[in-house]
Amino acid sequence: MGTPAHHRASQDPIVLALYINARGIGVAVFDDVLLPSTYYITRITGDDAAQDIVARVRRILERHRPSVLVLQECRTTSGRFAERIVEAVRRSASLARRKRIAVHQYGRADVRSCFAYYGAANKHEIARVIAKQLPELARRVPQARKLWETEHYQMKLFEAFALAFTYYSTLAKQR
Repeated sequence: MGTPAHHRASQDPIVLALYINARGIGVAVFDDVLLPSTYYITRITGDDAAQDIVARVRRILERHRPSVLVLQECRTTSGRFAERIVEAVRRSASLARRKRIAVHQYGRADVRSCFAYYGAANKHEIARVIAKQLPELARRVPQARKLWETEHYQMKLFEAFALAFTYYSTLAKQR
């Protein structure tokens, strides 16, 4: 989709947003405000330990060379998968800081607050707002999930975009 970070002529900050869950990592890379250069999902299996996930994050950081990393904020654990994800997010943030990459983390309330202006209160509504801003994502918006259904695989990509949008929104408010 875009050129790799290390081949770009411009020195604009590269923002990398990652959303890590038990099934994969949603990746959204921005070379400019709300202009993604690339995005994708990388799979995680149930057997991947936190260190395996962090190794994958390390490769993503090396590939895109961001100056800003945006991650979900994880404070509590509930169950085996949640614990390894919380640990992976914590270690990923630490890794980025050691590489002198600015790290910003946002919780669910921050993301919802960012999208409240658009009347989006849940993940599906937020995904639809993102797809309106970035029409190339429209075909990836999953159907609204029923309570008994597992979350759609594509949703982690929209979670990464939501984190990036929240970062840019917070940045704009600080100016």
